[in-house]
Amino acid sequence: MLQVILTNQNKNEHTLESIKDTSSKQAEEIKTQLQQQQQHSSKQAEEVKIQLQQQQQQQQQQQQQVKQQLQKQSNEWVQVVRKTNKIDVDLQKSTKSTTTTSKADEKTKSKTKIERRILVTRSSSTAARASPLAIRNAVNSALTSNGASRNAAVIAVNYNEKGIIILTIREDCNAKVVLKYKQQIYEQLRKVDSVINKLQVQENWIKIIVHHVSTEQYNDTTESINELHYEIENINPSVKLVTSPRWLTSPKRRERKTRSSIVIAISDHELAKKIINRGL
Repeated sequence: MLQVILTNQNKNEHTLESIKDTSSKQAEEIKTQLQQQQQHSSKQAEEVKIQLQQQQQQQQQQQQQVKQQLQKQSNEWVQVVRKTNKIDVDLQKSTKSTTTTSKADEKTKSKTKIERRILVTRSSSTAARASPLAIRNAVNSALTSNGASRNAAVIAVNYNEKGIIILTIREDCNAKVVLKYKQQIYEQLRKVDSVINKLQVQENWIKIIVHHVSTEQYNDTTESINELHYEIENINPSVKLVTSPRWLTSPKRRERKTRSSIVIAISDHELAKKIINRGL
């Protein structure tokens, strides 16, 4: 019995030894695998590091190339500017030809629209209107027959929303040149439109709204508007209206109202300020 127990004990010890040997071998294998993996990871990290360095070098080379190109372009631009400046300096030496050209340019320079416009008001808004072509021909006929310069000519005629005739002069002529023949033109125009008034230069008018005007005393007829025009200038001697006053609202909107507002226009800016501050 004792011998059996000892035999079993020896077997168990042998088994333990075998297990220990197996565990040691497995541990060694695992350790070897870990070392191999670490070595492989180190190699990969080194390869990645080398790739990043190569990319950085490429980027630096590209940036250097772009910088060199920009510097080259900048130098070329500076050279072009210097050449241009030299040419400008050389041109400035010939002052006679430059002066002559500038004077010629000033003569042929186009005038602004407001400098080329002449206004012709009509004393009646209900009278028949003459055709724009007939008006243009009448004005140009008066200019030609009275020896006006060739460029003093009307190229367009139209009516605005208020029925005022607008004469547009050639681009290279000022309206004041045409108005030297104002009386002759007026006489010629009366033959095609008997209700026109004297010609006047278009100016920067100031429009002023006047409130509390009696709708019972004044209405929309030409006679009534002319009466209102006269009353404003008669009571205010310093005020000269450039056009007849007009109602701010339509007749329908003024129904059942005893007072309403009108719009007047004057050319004196300083006087306009006084009227706005003090009234009429």
